Amino acid sequence: MAGDTDVRALVITARDAYSGGNSSLHSCSLRGRPMLFKEYSREHLGRVDPDALGGLVAWRGRLEPGDRSYLDQVAAWPLHRVTGERGRLLGVLVPAASPRFMQKLSWDRRAPRTIGRLTRRTELGNVRAGATPAVKRMAVGRVAEIVLWLHRFGVIVNDLQTENILSTADGSAIYLLDCDAMIGPWGAVCPPQAPPYMREVVPDADNPTATTDLARLSWVAIGLLLDAVANVITVSPDALRGLDGGDQYGELLIRTAGAKGGVAPPVAQWHELTAAWTGAEHRPTPTEPSPQPQPQPQPQPQPQPPAEEAPRPALHAEPVLAGDVLAPPPITPPIRHYHRMRRPRMHEWLPARFQDTAARSAGPATARSDPWRAPLLDAPPPATRAKAPGRRLLIIGAVAALTALFAIADLLLEVRP
Repeated sequence: MAGDTDVRALVITARDAYSGGNSSLHSCSLRGRPMLFKEYSREHLGRVDPDALGGLVAWRGRLEPGDRSYLDQVAAWPLHRVTGERGRLLGVLVPAASPRFMQKLSWDRRAPRTIGRLTRRTELGNVRAGATPAVKRMAVGRVAEIVLWLHRFGVIVNDLQTENILSTADGSAIYLLDCDAMIGPWGAVCPPQAPPYMREVVPDADNPTATTDLARLSWVAIGLLLDAVANVITVSPDALRGLDGGDQYGELLIRTAGAKGGVAPPVAQWHELTAAWTGAEHRPTPTEPSPQPQPQPQPQPQPQPPAEEAPRPALHAEPVLAGDVLAPPPITPPIRHYHRMRRPRMHEWLPARFQDTAARSAGPATARSDPWRAPLLDAPPPATRAKAPGRRLLIIGAVAALTALFAIADLLLEVRP
């Protein structure tokens, strides 16, 4: 099928780079392009509609070039379905996030920076500073900009929560994850189901609409601005009225967060919030095809020699579009680091000791050439030092002397009166 990729064409570079929920992510490459293979769990595969998933993958290719470029910058949209034996669906290929959406952890480890990292909170006794209110408002405005843009195409984000939204440190750029859960002209890839905590705060969360999208976004914004994501369900209305200095957008979040099903969301006010919190920069209306003018008879032009076509400028500096496949920027797959104060475990030092023994038996030329190389099973046993002959004669003489001594004692006992 079009848009399908056999799993055997992937080069897996790191398994379980990120895992959780209904899938596992593996770092891989396809024809030299780094990507992520989102492998569905067996339980989740039973709920996935392969035809709807194929329609979701193909929808990106039907966008105008400018809209497709914008989608690639703000969402990890699936590029291919991944199949196994006999065309059995295994998962999807998604582009990797730009390095600017990654955060540096201890021991040079890196992880995706979710929008929840902008909150101030205490973790393991340490206070995490979070971000300033201006940065949080910028991030919320960018998310609202993307959500409203998708709504114009009839696309419902559905699974809108802090874990599925990546943000830069300054909140100026947003990247949506789990796009295969979105609902659009292709239908629903799997039956929508909101987490239990979302059902408590968003009515009709199991029936996703534009209203529930904005309600979920309102609760994300409330948690960020109040630094109370963990206790967002128990926030009092009085605290919500103090959002952003008690201006009109705080009241907008309160009304949208408690919107009932069937009530049209205040879209015009959300556009105002987006423009106010992100600055003058704002995403324009999606590109619409312009009407074609009626052809007019023109004189036949004279033949001209062919001219070389000038190279087209890149649409943006990060991802590069090659045909209909996005080549995301290269990222370094996650590396497992060991604590330098930890004692090495058995599987870490035992192969090295075997290698040292094999190296000593091979001679000084190859000793310790590769201390982590596994020992050869058919290697000759190490040479042992020959015992000195004098030591062997000394042992034999001692045994003979003891034997003679016991014989003389026995003879004396027999001749004794």
